[in-house]
Amino acid sequence: MRSFRRLPLLCLAAAITQTIHTARAADTFNADLVIYGGTSAGVIAAVQAKKLGKSVIVVGPDKHLGGLSAGGLGFTDTGNKAVIGGLARDFYHRVWKEYQKPETWRWQKQTAYGNKGQGTPAMDGVNRTMWIFEPSVAKRVFEDYVKEFGIPVHRDEWLGGGGCNAGHTIGATDELGMMAVDGKAHVRDFHVTLLRLLGLDNKLTFYHAGRFKQLSQFGGTVIKNLIA
Repeated sequence: MRSFRRLPLLCLAAAITQTIHTARAADTFNADLVIYGGTSAGVIAAVQAKKLGKSVIVVGPDKHLGGLSAGGLGFTDTGNKAVIGGLARDFYHRVWKEYQKPETWRWQKQTAYGNKGQGTPAMDGVNRTMWIFEPSVAKRVFEDYVKEFGIPVHRDEWLGGGGCNAGHTIGATDELGMMAVDGKAHVRDFHVTLLRLLGLDNKLTFYHAGRFKQLSQFGGTVIKNLIA
């Protein structure tokens, strides 16, 4: 049995879990922050935690880091790039640095690259940023982040236990598994239920962009049959 535990610290940037179990050897890992999911947000949240002097673990079902950013969504919708800062801009700067390496240009020569972005150049040499990139490049950047900041990553680890009814099926789908036909639940219900399992009040608010927001912004009801 393997478990990951966090000490009291609230992370609103990525899903967190107090205890994750898998049917393997008995290992326990303690950290100030446990982030479930090696997505782009998960990795960046982990980096920020390390910069703040906190211990952090990234754990999740993913085998590759970066989520959609490293999975093909590399034509970035940015608009006014001047407002992009912090670790987000650092990511695009690191992408730019990767494209300064001749070995990155596997499919065409750099001189043949059209350099067209969404209204601005894809490769901004003045600001040393690159806004359009290949999945393999983004993946290297995320892997470099966890290596540079010494962030432990536990891959292929699935969320289990945590107060859920073991082996319990709720509802049913059609024959093709496309549509729910019984025991329907809104995605907000799932979010609220997850918060309950994490020991968080779904009415918890946080201040962002000039106003208070809730983790379950537009309601949701706990799926009671899911909780043991």
